[in-house]
Amino acid sequence: MYYQKEKPYFGVKSNLSVTPAQMDTLREQGVPITAATLPDELFNDGTDNPQFEVPLEMQRGIDIAELWQNSETSKKRLSKFNKQQSTEKIE
Repeated sequence: MYYQKEKPYFGVKSNLSVTPAQMDTLREQGVPITAATLPDELFNDGTDNPQFEVPLEMQRGIDIAELWQNSETSKKRLSKFNKQQSTEKIE
């Protein structure tokens, strides 16, 4: 038996392009139709400084349990260090 794959559903976002009717209206008004004359909200070029980092828990070869244990060990060491620093300030 063959099953038809479901097509992915992408929601429609309005006002992301200029329709041919809007282009014709702009042309009749004498407005040149270029990217420079259209509002910036119509274009999404992404972010200026994209992040290309993958979180540690999502990287290949990383054991999540070991990552958690290392995190807890670091917290304990930091807490111990802070306690030592506060006792040295008192003395």
